[in-house]
Amino acid sequence: MEELLIYGGYPEIITAKTKEQKAIYLKELVNSYLLKDILELKKVKGVKFLIDLLRLIAFQIGSEVSLNELASNLAVDVKTIARYLDLFEKSFILYNLRGFSKNLRTEINKKSKYFFYDNGIRNAIISNFNSLDLRNDVGAF
Repeated sequence: MEELLIYGGYPEIITAKTKEQKAIYLKELVNSYLLKDILELKKVKGVKFLIDLLRLIAFQIGSEVSLNELASNLAVDVKTIARYLDLFEKSFILYNLRGFSKNLRTEINKKSKYFFYDNGIRNAIISNFNSLDLRNDVGAF
């Protein structure tokens, strides 16, 4: 259970024998799926912007997310943040848990919570292992 919470539930990660193999596959998954596919899918500002936005979301798991706060932290327009969050939802990286209210009119104005579909992706983004040598990062997991 501990490894599932750390490395996530992708089949190749579950069947990998060592932690080093799991970290290598997770690194490849984030680099190929997250970075390359999304960059090709839409015109995106850049890899650093994607990682920074996802990192901000990763640290707010379970909390309401303010698009205005994210926009001010990243020095971009709120519409840009909304567009990228929508892109992450369509790519099955994040899912949005919308606010609830008994009054449907006020429910629209409620803030949302964002969650990662896979914990391994979230942990990989937080650990910042993409920019480091993998041999030094395996222990960080």
